[in-house]
Amino acid sequence: MVTLLHENAADKKLTSKLEEASIHTADIVDLELEKKYERISIPAFTAQLLTRENFQYLLSQMQSYTTADAQVYFTLFIPWAEIAGELPEGEWYVDHEAKLDDGKETTALCKTKFGINRLHQKLSRKHQYTVTHPSGQKQQHRSNQELQWYSYPEIQLMLAASGWKVEKLITDLEPQEAAHPDAHILTIIASKI
Repeated sequence: MVTLLHENAADKKLTSKLEEASIHTADIVDLELEKKYERISIPAFTAQLLTRENFQYLLSQMQSYTTADAQVYFTLFIPWAEIAGELPEGEWYVDHEAKLDDGKETTALCKTKFGINRLHQKLSRKHQYTVTHPSGQKQQHRSNQELQWYSYPEIQLMLAASGWKVEKLITDLEPQEAAHPDAHILTIIASKI
């Protein structure tokens, strides 16, 4: 990601201030930082891997390692297709399929199976990734995720309870469009209260 930042900045004839930035790799809930920061970016959907209690704790903890004019940036998704029953719960289905641009006819396939707890807003997903080479040889990887989802009003309340307020809402990764709180993807920029 750091390399992409530099490359994208150079392509657009921009300078990145990465030399001034700090990148921390640790348990996001138990960060022990030595200085205060003006901006914090939580990688997309990472907050949803935390329990509801840990996410609320993280929002509160960020108060102690940010400056008075700090902002935090994070992206969440609401699994509307799963909530609405548009996808088959408890069954494997093809989520994505692509032919790789390697000139060799290699294909990639992602199958997904999920369970949902609408009352507690939890989604359990299993992914099976398969890369099939022209020789027929297959490489597979499986992953499991336990995710929380949040409505926009709920996020506003959680932020307020932790000393933050929404400064800007971007929905479905389209900052030029009018924001809609029931969108599939919510990107939030919050400032200290």
